[in-house]
Amino acid sequence: MGCGKSHLLAELASLGQDAGHRVVALELLEIDTRQPFSAIHMLMARALGLQDCESRGDRQRVLKTKLQGTIEESSYCLLNDIFGVKFPISDNVREMDETQRRLELHSTRVKVLEKTLTGDFGIFVIDNAHFIDPDSWFIMSPVLQKVSLFMVMSLAPGYEITESFRKAAADNATSQKITYLHLDKLKASVVMQKVCKDLGVVSIPRDLVRFLIRTSSGIPYYCEELLRCLRANDMLQFCTRRQSGKAKDNWESLITSAAEASSLAATWSSEARNDGRVCLLRPGVTLENTALPIPLKEIALTQLDRMQPLTRMVVKFAAIIGPVFTTQLLLHILPTGLRTHMNSSLDELVSDNILRWLKNTEVPEDVQDPTEGPATSSQVESSVQRPSPSTRTEEQQPGVLAFCVPLLQKAAYELWPGRQRVALRGKCAAFLE
Repeated sequence: MGCGKSHLLAELASLGQDAGHRVVALELLEIDTRQPFSAIHMLMARALGLQDCESRGDRQRVLKTKLQGTIEESSYCLLNDIFGVKFPISDNVREMDETQRRLELHSTRVKVLEKTLTGDFGIFVIDNAHFIDPDSWFIMSPVLQKVSLFMVMSLAPGYEITESFRKAAADNATSQKITYLHLDKLKASVVMQKVCKDLGVVSIPRDLVRFLIRTSSGIPYYCEELLRCLRANDMLQFCTRRQSGKAKDNWESLITSAAEASSLAATWSSEARNDGRVCLLRPGVTLENTALPIPLKEIALTQLDRMQPLTRMVVKFAAIIGPVFTTQLLLHILPTGLRTHMNSSLDELVSDNILRWLKNTEVPEDVQDPTEGPATSSQVESSVQRPSPSTRTEEQQPGVLAFCVPLLQKAAYELWPGRQRVALRGKCAAFLE
């Protein structure tokens, strides 16, 4: 979430409309996965233009016009619950038993879906398609194999429907019909450029660069929320430095200049104006103690809620240790009942890209310098690449793991009550001693 899928789809929809195509757009929420046929009903309603109808009578007139010749008029009453209309119940439907009615309703849904998808609509856009409920997908999947249309869906990893799309894209029979694009995190240099642009400055503190790169994991939305939180809490200050008009050298000015130089990430770029604005951290600000913005915390908690209970508990105990931890220390602080499940839970977390193994010679991202040079808006540096998770055998050797997304570690850490945090940190300290 937050890597820019919705923005790309909105841009595509705008381009399609400008080119004269009709765009049918649909955005799904997680609650839709718990409502049978919700996705397919919304898609058909948007495609048929029912969202513009102000009354039930208007919707009924539109359905009669659009579906003429598609289904029998006696079957219109089967659409009552689907589209919130009130066609008279026909005798043949009234005489059906429950099984017959269910089969007829399924057939009606398929016919209406084929009608809406094969019409002259241009482009179908489904945002958060991983929230398509199983019943809707059961009907949509075979229909999509038979009709010709241009449909764009955004999907996030970690959901069953995403895996089905990956398999379809890898299948030779459908590889020419499905294009699968993976949106990766922003490079460190791009994060710096984005921050400078968002703040309207030409230079930012190196500590701020390090904090944003580590905490945002290169996701633009995370970076924006973190910046918004820092500004709302008055943790940043802005000033203008003029290179022209040098002040008279004295001890006071020299000390001030030295303090500013250590706080700033670097000197000015060649493109910076003499009166360019710079961003500084306010005195006394410790970025590591910054609480997570509520939107980001909710994202992390949602990911935790999707985990199995035992796996979630392993993550919570690992979060106590920090963004990087050893299996020996984790095993020491785990309750006895969880220790036998540690290896299987860690394998699952690594395969889901929640944790990753660190090599003996690898320096974790959170202790690396984001760049070798100045953190200014004109820089173009190579990003710190995160290695892909490696697999381990069932008998795992002692090793070091790191959270792929530090945001998740911080959110899991904040779930612990204060006294338990202190007790577990004391247990870690005793083990290290």
